[in-house]
Amino acid sequence: MGIRETLNKNPSITTGVTAGIVILAIGVIVWQLFGGSNPMSGSAEAKQYFSDDDGVTYFADSASKIPPFDHSGKQAVRAQVFQCGDTGKPFVGILQRYTPDAKTKLEQIQGGKAANMAMEDIEITGLEIKKPKTGSWIKQADPRAGSISRVTCPDGKSDQLRSVTPN
Repeated sequence: MGIRETLNKNPSITTGVTAGIVILAIGVIVWQLFGGSNPMSGSAEAKQYFSDDDGVTYFADSASKIPPFDHSGKQAVRAQVFQCGDTGKPFVGILQRYTPDAKTKLEQIQGGKAANMAMEDIEITGLEIKKPKTGSWIKQADPRAGSISRVTCPDGKSDQLRSVTPN
C-alpha cells in the first residue's frame, strides 16, 4: 500500500502529519523573524510575502514586520505563496496574522523588553490562519486549522507543489 492510500485510510495520521508540518513551518518563520540568518543572503535583509487584499495579490517586505500591520492604509498579513511545478503561476495558499495580544508580546520580545520564553505559546494560541478570499480567521490551535493548512495545486494534486520565497 502506498503513502497516499495509508494517509487516506488513517485521517488521524494525516492530521498529525499536517499539524507537524505547520508547526515546523511556524518554527522556521519565528526563527527567521527573531534572529535567524541565511548565510546565502549576505547582508541583505530577510524578506517575506504579505498581502493587503485577502490574498488576491502579494508583495515582499521585511521579515521583521509582525502581521497585521498597516500597508498604504490597508491591513497587511503574512502570505504563504506556492507554485505548482516550475512553470505554474505563484498563488497565495495561506494567510497568517497574530491576535492583538500576541502581536504586542512579539513586539516586546523583538524590542528586547520581554523574554523569548513565551514564543511557543504565542505561536500556538496567538497565530490565526485562513484561506485567501474565503472564510474567517481561526486560531492555529483549532482542529480545523489542519484542513486550512493543506494547500493543493489548482488541479487538486500536491506532488508538484512548492513554497515560493522572495529573492
